[in-house]
Amino acid sequence: MTKTSSDRGIGRRIGFVKSHPVWRSQYTCFVNAISSLSLPSESTAVSVSCGDGTWDFLAFAHNRNLKKMIAVDVVDCPVAEADIRLLNTKGEWSFQKIAPDNALPFSDNSCELVLHQDVIEHTTKPYLLLAENHRLLKPGGFLLFGTPNIFRPANIMKLLLGKLTFPWFFVNGAEKMTHVQEFNAVGLKLMLEEIGFDVLSINHCFFGVSFLKINIRDFPAGNLGRNLCQYLFFVAQKRTP
Repeated sequence: MTKTSSDRGIGRRIGFVKSHPVWRSQYTCFVNAISSLSLPSESTAVSVSCGDGTWDFLAFAHNRNLKKMIAVDVVDCPVAEADIRLLNTKGEWSFQKIAPDNALPFSDNSCELVLHQDVIEHTTKPYLLLAENHRLLKPGGFLLFGTPNIFRPANIMKLLLGKLTFPWFFVNGAEKMTHVQEFNAVGLKLMLEEIGFDVLSINHCFFGVSFLKINIRDFPAGNLGRNLCQYLFFVAQKRTP
Protein backbone atom coordinates (compact mmCIF):
# COMPACT_ATOMS: atom_id res chain seq x y z
CA MET A 1 0.00 0.00 0.00
CA THR A 2 1.29 3.46 -0.85
CA LYS A 3 2.57 5.23 2.27
CA THR A 4 2.35 8.73 0.82
CA SER A 5 -1.41 9.03 0.23
CA SER A 6 -2.32 11.00 3.36
CA ASP A 7 -4.05 13.63 1.23
CA ARG A 8 -6.87 11.17 0.53
CA GLY A 9 -7.66 10.32 4.15
CA ILE A 10 -7.82 6.93 5.85
CA GLY A 11 -11.43 6.23 4.87
CA ARG A 12 -10.80 6.69 1.15
CA ARG A 13 -7.57 4.67 1.30
CA ILE A 14 -9.36 1.76 2.94
CA GLY A 15 -12.05 1.80 0.26
CA PHE A 16 -9.39 1.84 -2.45
CA VAL A 17 -7.43 -1.07 -0.95
CA LYS A 18 -10.56 -3.19 -0.33
CA SER A 19 -11.40 -3.09 -4.04
CA HIS A 20 -7.87 -3.27 -5.46
CA PRO A 21 -7.20 -6.58 -7.28
CA VAL A 22 -3.71 -6.93 -5.73
CA TRP A 23 -4.03 -5.38 -2.27
CA ARG A 24 -7.49 -6.57 -1.22
CA SER A 25 -6.09 -9.94 -0.09
CA GLN A 26 -3.55 -8.15 2.11
CA TYR A 27 -6.37 -6.08 3.62
CA THR A 28 -8.52 -9.17 4.20
CA CYS A 29 -5.71 -11.05 5.95
CA PHE A 30 -4.98 -8.17 8.26
CA VAL A 31 -8.60 -7.53 9.22
CA ASN A 32 -9.30 -11.23 9.79
CA ALA A 33 -6.17 -11.59 11.91
CA ILE A 34 -6.65 -8.53 14.11
CA SER A 35 -10.34 -9.35 14.59
CA SER A 36 -9.59 -12.86 15.82
CA LEU A 37 -6.78 -12.02 18.28
CA SER A 38 -7.60 -12.74 21.92
CA LEU A 39 -6.13 -9.56 23.33
CA PRO A 40 -6.68 -8.70 26.98
CA SER A 41 -8.71 -5.60 27.74
CA GLU A 42 -6.84 -2.27 27.62
CA SER A 43 -4.14 -3.72 25.37
CA THR A 44 -1.23 -1.68 24.00
CA ALA A 45 0.31 -2.06 20.55
CA VAL A 46 3.50 -0.83 18.91
CA SER A 47 3.18 -0.03 15.21
CA VAL A 48 6.62 -0.18 13.58
CA SER A 49 7.10 2.15 10.60
CA CYS A 50 3.48 3.26 10.76
CA GLY A 51 3.35 4.89 7.33
CA ASP A 52 0.12 6.78 6.70
CA GLY A 53 -1.71 5.26 9.68
CA THR A 54 -4.17 3.08 7.76
CA TRP A 55 -3.15 -0.22 9.36
CA ASP A 56 -3.20 1.40 12.81
CA PHE A 57 -6.77 2.57 12.21
CA LEU A 58 -7.82 -0.90 11.04
CA ALA A 59 -6.27 -2.45 14.15
CA PHE A 60 -8.24 -0.11 16.43
CA ALA A 61 -11.42 -0.55 14.41
CA HIS A 62 -11.40 -4.35 14.41
CA ASN A 63 -10.30 -5.25 17.94
CA ARG A 64 -12.22 -3.57 20.77
CA ASN A 65 -9.63 -4.58 23.39
CA LEU A 66 -6.89 -2.56 21.73
CA LYS A 67 -6.90 0.82 23.50
CA LYS A 68 -3.43 2.32 23.07
CA MET A 69 -0.98 2.43 20.17
CA ILE A 70 2.53 3.85 19.99
CA ALA A 71 3.49 4.36 16.35
CA VAL A 72 7.11 4.72 15.32
CA ASP A 73 8.91 5.57 12.10
CA VAL A 74 12.37 6.66 11.00
CA VAL A 75 10.99 9.90 9.54
CA ASP A 76 9.01 12.74 11.06
CA CYS A 77 5.39 11.77 11.64
CA PRO A 78 4.01 10.78 8.22
CA VAL A 79 0.37 10.70 9.34
CA ALA A 80 -1.77 13.68 8.34
CA GLU A 81 -3.27 15.80 11.12
CA ALA A 82 -6.83 14.88 10.13
CA ASP A 83 -5.93 11.19 10.26
CA ILE A 84 -4.30 11.60 13.67
CA ARG A 85 -7.54 13.08 14.97
CA LEU A 86 -9.47 10.17 13.45
CA LEU A 87 -7.11 7.62 15.02
CA ASN A 88 -7.65 9.19 18.42
CA THR A 89 -11.40 8.71 18.13
CA LYS A 90 -10.70 4.96 18.17
CA GLY A 91 -8.08 4.80 20.91
CA GLU A 92 -5.02 6.55 22.29
CA TRP A 93 -2.58 6.99 19.40
CA SER A 94 0.83 8.65 19.66
CA PHE A 95 3.94 8.90 17.51
CA GLN A 96 7.66 8.65 18.22
CA LYS A 97 10.53 9.04 15.76
CA ILE A 98 13.21 6.34 16.02
CA ALA A 99 16.66 5.63 14.59
CA PRO A 100 16.77 3.11 11.71
CA ASP A 101 18.16 -0.40 12.25
CA ASN A 102 18.45 0.07 16.00
CA ALA A 103 16.89 -1.22 19.19
CA LEU A 104 13.38 0.06 19.85
CA PRO A 105 13.14 2.59 22.71
CA PHE A 106 10.70 0.61 24.85
CA SER A 107 11.08 -1.68 27.84
CA ASP A 108 10.85 -5.47 27.81
CA ASN A 109 7.39 -7.06 27.96
CA SER A 110 5.66 -3.72 27.50
CA CYS A 111 2.88 -4.47 24.99
CA GLU A 112 0.44 -7.10 23.84
CA LEU A 113 0.73 -6.52 20.08
CA VAL A 114 3.36 -5.47 17.53
CA LEU A 115 2.41 -4.84 13.91
CA HIS A 116 4.14 -3.77 10.72
CA GLN A 117 3.39 -4.04 7.02
CA ASP A 118 5.98 -3.80 4.22
CA VAL A 119 8.79 -3.00 6.66
CA ILE A 120 11.16 -5.94 7.13
CA GLU A 121 12.31 -5.84 3.49
CA HIS A 122 13.57 -2.26 4.04
CA THR A 123 15.82 -3.00 7.02
CA THR A 124 19.47 -4.04 6.96
CA LYS A 125 18.94 -5.99 10.19
CA PRO A 126 15.80 -8.14 9.84
CA TYR A 127 16.77 -10.50 12.66
CA LEU A 128 17.20 -7.51 15.00
CA LEU A 129 13.79 -6.16 14.00
CA LEU A 130 12.02 -9.42 14.82
CA ALA A 131 14.07 -9.94 17.99
CA GLU A 132 13.10 -6.45 19.15
CA ASN A 133 9.45 -7.22 18.36
CA HIS A 134 9.81 -10.31 20.56
CA ARG A 135 11.50 -8.38 23.39
CA LEU A 136 8.71 -5.79 23.54
CA LEU A 137 5.91 -8.33 23.68
CA LYS A 138 4.56 -9.77 26.87
CA PRO A 139 4.53 -13.59 26.97
CA GLY A 140 1.62 -14.70 24.81
CA GLY A 141 1.64 -11.40 22.90
CA PHE A 142 1.12 -11.29 19.15
CA LEU A 143 3.09 -10.13 16.11
CA LEU A 144 1.31 -9.34 12.85
CA PHE A 145 3.40 -8.47 9.82
CA GLY A 146 3.55 -8.80 6.06
CA THR A 147 6.17 -8.57 3.35
CA PRO A 148 6.47 -9.23 -0.40
CA ASN A 149 7.36 -12.78 -1.40
CA ILE A 150 10.75 -12.94 -3.09
CA PHE A 151 9.45 -15.67 -5.43
CA ARG A 152 6.62 -13.59 -6.90
CA PRO A 153 6.35 -13.72 -10.73
CA ALA A 154 7.85 -10.27 -11.32
CA ASN A 155 10.99 -11.35 -9.47
CA ILE A 156 11.17 -14.65 -11.36
CA MET A 157 11.10 -12.70 -14.62
CA LYS A 158 13.86 -10.39 -13.37
CA LEU A 159 15.89 -13.41 -12.29
CA LEU A 160 15.61 -15.02 -15.73
CA LEU A 161 16.72 -11.74 -17.32
CA GLY A 162 19.62 -11.39 -14.90
CA LYS A 163 18.12 -8.23 -13.36
CA LEU A 164 17.12 -9.38 -9.88
CA THR A 165 19.57 -7.59 -7.59
CA PHE A 166 19.49 -6.13 -4.09
CA PRO A 167 19.31 -3.52 -2.78
CA TRP A 168 16.49 -2.63 -5.16
CA PHE A 169 15.68 1.06 -5.53
CA PHE A 170 12.31 2.33 -6.79
CA VAL A 171 9.84 5.18 -6.45
CA ASN A 172 6.53 4.63 -4.63
CA GLY A 173 4.29 7.62 -5.21
CA ALA A 174 6.52 10.58 -4.43
CA GLU A 175 8.76 8.60 -2.10
CA LYS A 176 12.06 6.91 -2.92
CA MET A 177 12.09 3.37 -1.54
CA THR A 178 14.66 0.61 -1.11
CA HIS A 179 14.20 -3.10 -0.64
CA VAL A 180 17.43 -4.14 1.03
CA GLN A 181 16.47 -7.80 0.75
CA GLU A 182 13.36 -9.95 0.38
CA PHE A 183 12.22 -13.21 1.92
CA ASN A 184 10.32 -16.43 1.39
CA ALA A 185 7.92 -18.08 3.80
CA VAL A 186 10.25 -20.85 4.99
CA GLY A 187 13.14 -18.52 5.80
CA LEU A 188 10.97 -16.14 7.82
CA LYS A 189 9.26 -18.98 9.67
CA LEU A 190 12.62 -20.42 10.74
CA MET A 191 13.83 -16.99 11.86
CA LEU A 192 10.70 -16.39 13.92
CA GLU A 193 10.92 -19.79 15.60
CA GLU A 194 14.60 -19.33 16.42
CA ILE A 195 13.84 -15.98 18.09
CA GLY A 196 11.10 -17.52 20.25
CA PHE A 197 7.84 -17.15 18.37
CA ASP A 198 5.26 -19.77 17.51
CA VAL A 199 4.03 -19.15 13.98
CA LEU A 200 0.25 -19.43 14.12
CA SER A 201 -0.43 -18.83 10.42
CA ILE A 202 1.20 -17.84 7.13
CA ASN A 203 -1.18 -16.38 4.57
CA HIS A 204 -0.19 -16.45 0.89
CA CYS A 205 -1.79 -13.44 -0.77
CA PHE A 206 -2.50 -12.82 -4.47
CA PHE A 207 -1.42 -15.15 -7.24
CA GLY A 208 -1.24 -13.38 -10.56
CA VAL A 209 0.70 -10.67 -12.37
CA SER A 210 0.68 -7.68 -10.06
CA PHE A 211 2.02 -5.01 -12.42
CA LEU A 212 -0.70 -5.91 -14.94
CA LYS A 213 -3.31 -6.31 -12.14
CA ILE A 214 -4.14 -9.79 -13.45
CA ASN A 215 -5.59 -11.74 -10.53
CA ILE A 216 -5.75 -15.52 -10.76
CA ARG A 217 -6.64 -16.03 -7.11
CA ASP A 218 -6.62 -13.89 -3.96
CA PHE A 219 -5.57 -16.79 -1.74
CA PRO A 220 -3.90 -19.56 -3.78
CA ALA A 221 -4.44 -23.07 -2.43
CA GLY A 222 -2.05 -25.09 -4.59
CA ASN A 223 1.70 -25.22 -4.18
CA LEU A 224 2.39 -23.28 -7.39
CA GLY A 225 0.23 -20.32 -6.41
CA ARG A 226 1.42 -20.33 -2.80
CA ASN A 227 5.08 -20.44 -3.77
CA LEU A 228 4.65 -17.67 -6.37
CA CYS A 229 2.26 -15.49 -4.39
CA GLN A 230 2.75 -11.73 -4.23
CA TYR A 231 2.66 -11.24 -0.47
CA LEU A 232 3.21 -13.15 2.77
CA PHE A 233 1.30 -12.31 5.94
CA PHE A 234 2.34 -13.81 9.29
CA VAL A 235 0.59 -14.18 12.62
CA ALA A 236 3.02 -15.19 15.37
CA GLN A 237 2.84 -15.43 19.15
CA LYS A 238 5.56 -15.01 21.76
CA ARG A 239 6.02 -18.28 23.60
CA THR A 240 5.11 -18.38 27.25
CA PRO A 241 7.74 -19.65 29.71
